Amino acid sequence: IPTCGGNIHAHTTSFLNEQGVQALRRVLVTICAELPYIDFVPMLPVLISIFLHFTTEEETFLITHEIVSRSVKTCHFIPLSNKLLTLFILTFEYLINEHLNEISNHMEEINLSCRELSYEWFSRLYITTLPFQYVLRIIDCFLYEGSTILYKIGLSILKSLSGILLSSGSKQEFLQCISACISDIHPDDLLSNAFKFKVKHKYLAKLYNKNWDNCVQELDRKMQIFTSPKIETPSKIINNYQFESLWTWLPKRFHLYNPFLIYSSDYDGYNLLRVLQKCDDTCPTILLINTKDHGHIFGAFLAQPWEKSYEQYYGSAETFLFSIYPKEKCFRWNSTSQELFMRVDSHAVYIGGNGLVLDQELLYGKSDYSLTFNNTPLNVESIEFECLNIEIYGLDY
Repeated sequence: IPTCGGNIHAHTTSFLNEQGVQALRRVLVTICAELPYIDFVPMLPVLISIFLHFTTEEETFLITHEIVSRSVKTCHFIPLSNKLLTLFILTFEYLINEHLNEISNHMEEINLSCRELSYEWFSRLYITTLPFQYVLRIIDCFLYEGSTILYKIGLSILKSLSGILLSSGSKQEFLQCISACISDIHPDDLLSNAFKFKVKHKYLAKLYNKNWDNCVQELDRKMQIFTSPKIETPSKIINNYQFESLWTWLPKRFHLYNPFLIYSSDYDGYNLLRVLQKCDDTCPTILLINTKDHGHIFGAFLAQPWEKSYEQYYGSAETFLFSIYPKEKCFRWNSTSQELFMRVDSHAVYIGGNGLVLDQELLYGKSDYSLTFNNTPLNVESIEFECLNIEIYGLDY
């Protein structure tokens, strides 16, 4: 299935049912067959998933085809390559400096790049940032005026939260403030403030030409193809679509592997020693945890075997933490921090220091901010949690 660099697992962010997800994939396959020159267009799956809420599959194809066709010569609607997406972000950086100079200076002081700030906004059309109802109103404006509304919304977010953002002391705090406060902005205020910014297509064209030399060295990405894993033993914690989302985060060399169940607390009980016995010499593994109180789902991809290391941390940079529910997100290694990937002793297992900790009975754990993975607490409600189910999968051909 061609992904165009986007998310083809729209069951959570776009609220599509199974039939909708399959329709999304059919439209993507048809679009990529009809327009073989497109490769990296992460906005495309989002657009298609939203159109499917209001139009038939055939109408969705025709609308999407027209938008892509109109975007071939300019970025009037969507950037059609990695270079053009980089250009899109560089232009937004220029607009921040022009319209919100104080915010721009503060971002420079805390070493926050515009790409770190806005890549998720533009590549996903705000669908992972704003409530879905907000996104629908933005897409309505997008169909009328094109990409200018995407810049205006970004500027409106920064202006609306400028007071709290300017008081942030680090880029992590800056981004966390946006994540925590963005839904407090009323959609009417968000849009009314957005339209106060004068951003015209002719002016954008000048900025594109001005910034082009800064991104010509950016490598274009080849079309990404997703291969769905074959799950012989279904998980009692996550469904197949959530498994597919998890699969996209794995290192590429494991994409053609298939998962097999090694350990399940339902069958094997809650005991760390039992995990060490069952997972002996198995590498890599996927740890899945379902909490008792709120049903949150999260875990870790462990690129190293389970073994007692006592006071020593071990592992590789391929290890990462992730959240599946209530929000899908991957937390990879922060290369500027310590390599506290994994440590197992007689009392607990530690992943990323305090990023994820499970006690020896596998009944209780905690998740806190970790410098290793730069993650937010995986259990949203509280740092500590009680386990309902735990599963561990291995990977094999």
